[in-house]
Amino acid sequence: MNFFNKAEIYANPNLSKFLSLIDSGHIMYDIRIGSYKSGKHFGKTHDHGSGFRILESNLRLLFERHINID
Repeated sequence: MNFFNKAEIYANPNLSKFLSLIDSGHIMYDIRIGSYKSGKHFGKTHDHGSGFRILESNLRLLFERHINID
């Protein structure tokens, strides 16, 4: 059985920080389009949805509060 022995809490995201992190390249916007590799839809595209990506090491830059629980 696996148990967690610590947690991190991030609170109060900041919109101006979010926009600044996009401008600086720390947050990236992904358009995730794929194509069917087999079957009746072979070669056709499908949308996996869009999303934002940020490295775990940069999460603290986005939030006003960060709490470690050991």
